[in-house]
Amino acid sequence: MNFHIAICDDELSSIQHIGYLVERLGEVSGHLLEIEKYPSSEAFLFQYAEDKSYDILLLDIEMNGVELARKIRENNREVQIIFITGYMDYIIEGYDVEALHYLIKPVDENKLYRVLDKATERLKKQEKALPLLIDGEMIRIPLYEIEYISVDQNYTTIHAENNYTINSTRQFFYGINKE
Repeated sequence: MNFHIAICDDELSSIQHIGYLVERLGEVSGHLLEIEKYPSSEAFLFQYAEDKSYDILLLDIEMNGVELARKIRENNREVQIIFITGYMDYIIEGYDVEALHYLIKPVDENKLYRVLDKATERLKKQEKALPLLIDGEMIRIPLYEIEYISVDQNYTTIHAENNYTINSTRQFFYGINKE
């Protein structure tokens, strides 16, 4: 899968360290990660106004991270927010913005990977999918897995990791084809 990640921190060394760890995770996991780094919440918000496609945000909480998260949550409930902090004082505020987790500086590689795994699993569950009702069983096929759909007379085949062939004259797309 592809993930768009932003790292916002006013400490250059922290941005470099976290960026390096996230890049390594992308290499190991096979995920294609687009990583962008911002030295201030203002710089991020300027870019976010143009491009809201971020999946995961790693925010320095001392750098107005909670306020930044509040602004993002006004319109985006799906983005996974992970706070990075040197202090435990702000943890309560993170619950207001539904932060996924807090990481304490200096960020531990294994903890970061576990939290990012959790974030990617949540994102996969939110992924848009084609729901099919096949033999009385509901099957969800993530749209990113569908290569193509073919039709042959009364049969439709969804070509994905597994192929699903269904009789097109019956109700098969759950909630879509009600005829």
